[in-house]
Amino acid sequence: MREIRISGSGRAYVEDDAVLLESLRQIVPFQKEAKAYDMMVLALCTRGKAVFVVDGKVYKADRGRLVLIRPGSVVRFEEITARCEGIGIGFTQKFLQGAIVAYRDLWALLAGVQENPDFKLRSEEIKEIIRIHGHLYEACHVADHAFKSEMLHSYMQGMIYQLALIVSTHVKNWSVRNARHFELYYKFTQLVMDCFRQSRSVAFYAGKLYVSPKYLGMAVKSVSGKTANHWIDEYVTGEAKKMLRNSTVSVRQISDELNFPDASFFTKYFKKNAKTTPKAYRSRYQVAEP
Repeated sequence: MREIRISGSGRAYVEDDAVLLESLRQIVPFQKEAKAYDMMVLALCTRGKAVFVVDGKVYKADRGRLVLIRPGSVVRFEEITARCEGIGIGFTQKFLQGAIVAYRDLWALLAGVQENPDFKLRSEEIKEIIRIHGHLYEACHVADHAFKSEMLHSYMQGMIYQLALIVSTHVKNWSVRNARHFELYYKFTQLVMDCFRQSRSVAFYAGKLYVSPKYLGMAVKSVSGKTANHWIDEYVTGEAKKMLRNSTVSVRQISDELNFPDASFFTKYFKKNAKTTPKAYRSRYQVAEP
């Protein structure tokens, strides 16, 4: 159970898929501009006040203010009162994709919220989100057992729907504006999951969807905010990480299974996307390579 870990600062991580924050101050250092997690983070102020800037836009948070922080956003806290308290829940887009990819309206809701990412919650909604956060945080502290990871991921999936139900009451119009783009995005992500071992080329997937690579890239970017190449690289790198964490097969064997020309090419690809080498990543989880 190396994937579930509690850091010294109180953050709780579930593999590379989620992070739970017990304080708004854990998002980025105070008065320093920094790139937030490569996750979609829901930050809820439960007490006091905070002023922070996300991608150049100023947000003033007080009790009950929920703000959605997009993956890779640049965040800077300008003011946090001494009494300010809050929590955060973050999910990678890859996890969200796997959890809710078949539910078009829920993806549309997330897309709509990204355009208007902050709103005021009612008292009962604040309590519900605090309860959800607390239950998952407690689950992370449960002693390791054979099904702990599966249990946490199942609970996380349920959490997404609970959070979506709360958020949906505050979003006036969250229909898909371009149904064709969404349909292509949905089919593309399904193909990536099915065919990532065959090809990492956008042209390959565009051909299967009978559109040009340029049009597919435009559709994927308009719906998800990420390029088609980014989605492919993120999925392949995620699979490589799981293999490095959960097995003792060699880097060369992983390279072969993921259809790379050789181990050297795979290592360069992994380092570019994971910011570390396969061997260095594996060493964090103490899995010896044969």
